[in-house]
Amino acid sequence: MGNIEHKKKYKVERKVIKSDDIIRIAQFVHGQAKDDDYEESYEIAFDDDSEISNRGGTDIFASDEFTHRRAKKITIRYASKGYGKRIYINLYNSVLSSLDCEIEITSKDKEWYNSTCNQIKTIIDEIEPQKFCLSQSAKAIISGALGIIEALMLAYTLNNPGDASRAFFISVYTLFFASINAWFLDGLSIAYPNIEFSFGPSYLNKSRKIRRALGILIPFLIDLVLFFLGR
Repeated sequence: MGNIEHKKKYKVERKVIKSDDIIRIAQFVHGQAKDDDYEESYEIAFDDDSEISNRGGTDIFASDEFTHRRAKKITIRYASKGYGKRIYINLYNSVLSSLDCEIEITSKDKEWYNSTCNQIKTIIDEIEPQKFCLSQSAKAIISGALGIIEALMLAYTLNNPGDASRAFFISVYTLFFASINAWFLDGLSIAYPNIEFSFGPSYLNKSRKIRRALGILIPFLIDLVLFFLGR
């Protein structure tokens, strides 16, 4: 096995994490404890900045707090002094935190390291993917491009598509529409966050609320645009 330390980091992105996924990850980590020379801990931070933790077992994920409160962050740690085996998992609810979700695996035992990396990757790959997710740069590009198109459409509706005297107003319209588009895309980012914690009380799940609202708003906006274009 030697003294060579192996380390790998996974970035978890675009996932809808359910309670069963959290329990599966925790049980896998707990299953690594095969001797007395180890430490493991499980922590849940909630949206009111309070926390609960558990050492030596996964009972925390059967608690009322896990079921009935809104989680902001889940941290899972495992460390064995023998061959420096370590698993460190940080999962953040993207609606409440902009920090990246990461999994880090370290060991001098290459066989354990390879096996653990493969099994963790399999678990993460099998988590439901987020259907729609935009990066900050993509949101900026889309909101700006749509703003220009919408401003030109308005100019066309006003029968001034090429009037130089209207250039200033078209620029203002572009900024106005781009701002509205950015606000709308921010709403989409909450409706479809990079990492969604799809557990806890449904009435506290802001993503689901916004998705339901968008299901009503988007058809209305499409009808409104088609109405103005048809005038």
